[in-house]
Amino acid sequence: MRIKTRLLVTTFITILLTTMLLALIVGFAVDMRSQTSKSKIATELVKTTTELIILTGDYFRNHHERSEIQWHSTYSNLLDSMHRNKNDYNLGHAIDSLELLKQYFLRMKSEHQLRGSLQDTQKKQQILEKIDYSERLLFDQVQVNSQEILTLMYKMQEDANLKMKTIEIRVISFIVAFVV
Repeated sequence: MRIKTRLLVTTFITILLTTMLLALIVGFAVDMRSQTSKSKIATELVKTTTELIILTGDYFRNHHERSEIQWHSTYSNLLDSMHRNKNDYNLGHAIDSLELLKQYFLRMKSEHQLRGSLQDTQKKQQILEKIDYSERLLFDQVQVNSQEILTLMYKMQEDANLKMKTIEIRVISFIVAFVV
């Protein structure tokens, strides 16, 4: 083989390998950007879910109108965010749980209002005890439901972070293999 032919073959192989390396690096960068975006969304969903749980507890302890308004606002934001991202994540169960949480919240609010009307009219103590029991039961259900939602959000966040680490390992492995 002549020197000119060898140089052309070497140049062609170098250009081909460099192009392949660039294509793989671009592919890894796109994957990493996508997973970073998903991780940010998951983190925001975890944060909003936590806020909703805190507001739920605050409302049930204090029954302030301000807490209720904040609860509904946070609930709407979280539900909208879940609906926007349900194609990227499997959020069907989390959305169902969130809607169940709203039903519990509204039921607890009506129990509290019933308590207030009974105290004003000085009804029997037995009815108030039933309302107390119902409120405790609802609050326990709210706590379980809230933890389920939060667990789903943490799992989603952990999955996104795990995929990012997998991409990082693939990039490092590929670079090491290419250099060696």
